[in-house]
Amino acid sequence: MGEYVRYKKLKSYLSGCEYRGYPLELVLGSYLGMMTWKPSGFVYINYLFLNVNFFNFPSSQSVINTCSTSREGYISLIKGYFPDADLQCVRLVNSKWEFFLGVPHSIYYFLKAVLFSVNIRCSIGERVKLVVALSLGFKVIDKLEQQVIECDKYIAFNSSYLLESFLSYYFRLRNVDTYSLQHGMYFSYCNEIPYDVINYENVCAEKLLVWGRYSINEIQDKIPLSSRCLLFGYPESYYPKDLTQKKSEKILVLLPRDIYLSDIRVLLEYLGECQFNFLIRPHPSVAEEVEVLISTKDNFRLDKSPLLHSTLKSELFKGVIAFNSTAVFEAKLYNQKVLMFKSSSTEFINPGFVEFCIGEDLADVLVKESSLVKDDFFVPQVFSIQ
Repeated sequence: MGEYVRYKKLKSYLSGCEYRGYPLELVLGSYLGMMTWKPSGFVYINYLFLNVNFFNFPSSQSVINTCSTSREGYISLIKGYFPDADLQCVRLVNSKWEFFLGVPHSIYYFLKAVLFSVNIRCSIGERVKLVVALSLGFKVIDKLEQQVIECDKYIAFNSSYLLESFLSYYFRLRNVDTYSLQHGMYFSYCNEIPYDVINYENVCAEKLLVWGRYSINEIQDKIPLSSRCLLFGYPESYYPKDLTQKKSEKILVLLPRDIYLSDIRVLLEYLGECQFNFLIRPHPSVAEEVEVLISTKDNFRLDKSPLLHSTLKSELFKGVIAFNSTAVFEAKLYNQKVLMFKSSSTEFINPGFVEFCIGEDLADVLVKESSLVKDDFFVPQVFSIQ
């Protein structure tokens, strides 16, 4: 049984279950996903004994923006949407002392979760995950419901993820408009479904602000019935205009995450035999492995830029090679010629990019024309919600 099937089964046990008005299937979705796709003893202990000393929001604010990640690219994206936003980080990191002080409280919620799960028919392993997630959920909701947080609009960076899920329903229950931002290209997965699926299957805000029609068509029948997609467009400050890229003879290579490492090795071996110079940009999860793989090749150089869009807007590459990475869509946004490597397992259906296989002459591939009829992955920002 794959991770996605196990995760969906766990969620099904909580279908229709609420606690103080919070739908447990949705607000706990990312936690159940984490314990399924990325299980570790630390995750279980952290969820079970987390001491929730909570949110320090101002007493009154017209718009509250929150973020549960410290990734530089994501923080930059939020600033693209809302240049003047006062970003509130909601990650919880307890000190050892705070962790210790929270133990008695956590035991109470653990027992409460055990009682709640008594009538659920499931395996021991599934029950452990449910009890850990429920104990955290009850603890967070009770603490959150003691807060008085006033605002006119709540905008989560990702209302499907961790504490932002709970915050979205806190404000929904108080009739405050709630929004969630798209932060990567969303589409239906073709093969082994990754943890990223939680980004749209567990939307807790009322409206998911989407970059373009492509993502709406791909996911609108997969988001919760209590939410809807809204065509918002790409942040105005991010949408490229009047590009003046210098022409480059290099080929940019965008590599996906670690589950595709075997295909990455195959692709790099093939490119190493080609008579072109390559700028390699790996996903953070494979950065170390890729650096080793390319270290012996004179025609490979690592892209050190922290932000992809900085690389894409600086040069018009001879081509951009990628596979199973949403970065292909961003490359297209910057008028780059995208070449899709046909790997052993395709993550999403090719909407019309040029494709190639190992063994083809790369020089011939580079002169092929894309069959894309309409570029609707991104549209300029349609309106503002500030």
